[in-house]
Amino acid sequence: MFEKKIITITNAFSKQGLGVVYALLSSGKFKVRALTRRNGTVEGEALIKKYGRENVEICIISDQSLDSLTKALNGAHGVFVITTVSHQDPKCLEIELNSVKRIADIAVQSKVKHIIFSSLDKPSDQAIKEFKEYLIWTPRTLAEEYIKTLPIHSSFISIAFFFSNFLESFPPTVNESGVTVFSLPDTPGDQLLPYADSLVTPGLAVRDLFVQFIESPETFENGQHLQIVSEYLSGNQMAEIFQRVTGKKAIYKRAEAKEYIEKMKKSGFERKARYNLAVYQYPAKYNYFDTNNPIYQPSSSSANTIETYEHFLRHCGWKGESSNDFKSKLLSSYGYL
Repeated sequence: MFEKKIITITNAFSKQGLGVVYALLSSGKFKVRALTRRNGTVEGEALIKKYGRENVEICIISDQSLDSLTKALNGAHGVFVITTVSHQDPKCLEIELNSVKRIADIAVQSKVKHIIFSSLDKPSDQAIKEFKEYLIWTPRTLAEEYIKTLPIHSSFISIAFFFSNFLESFPPTVNESGVTVFSLPDTPGDQLLPYADSLVTPGLAVRDLFVQFIESPETFENGQHLQIVSEYLSGNQMAEIFQRVTGKKAIYKRAEAKEYIEKMKKSGFERKARYNLAVYQYPAKYNYFDTNNPIYQPSSSSANTIETYEHFLRHCGWKGESSNDFKSKLLSSYGYL
């Protein structure tokens, strides 16, 4: 009987993290060591109930000390790294870069065989100069370049905007006429942007990369970078799809940059607003993805993939509810609770 490999997953109960956890466990080839800052989560309880403590280890990591990360990576075959930072911190991009480098260094010291990092495609020098400290692409691509210099097998994924972004990050409002209004910062209604399901497809890609390395280490393409994207949609199209699926009248309205900054500033989130603004201004002027990196194609045997925004809405049943009110239903629709 084969021995299941242990994969450590940082921020395991994030959207990408959950998708990776379930994809690995459902394959029957892996055990997971799920790292989280939160104790007693419903996500963790659901995992253990479904797969058992013999396959799931939940580690509460309150810091990134050498001791805690060494324990988290000890005996692991691989590690999947996802970063989360507070964009209210002026040094957040520096913190993000150093965090990934620290995990990667300890992974090497712990003799981990394979690291996969949720990165982003490399922006041009011109874009970096234009957006300066507000471009979230910069620390992730620098981290990717650093990992490639280390004596460890590495792979990378970059995911498009999430189908769930309007549910979580940019919730719609309802105007005085009862119309649901979708809005993104400084983004024209006809601007096409890449989208993907964050709760399934990244997990399948990470699973496949870990499996490929285990099965064919001699021929495995080290340093490969896969893009996760299902379709390109505009704000106008997403509002139209929402209206068609839910029966609720919906429109898209561009949030003008200056007004968006001022609104967020009043709530104490000016820095976060500037990062959000750069996230949408950057792909409007430059490419979100580097055309040199291949797009991940789920195998025909991969079940439950969500390939379109319409499919996402029909699958989870979201009709404009707040993230707090809908989170449990969203995760339950994927079988994660």
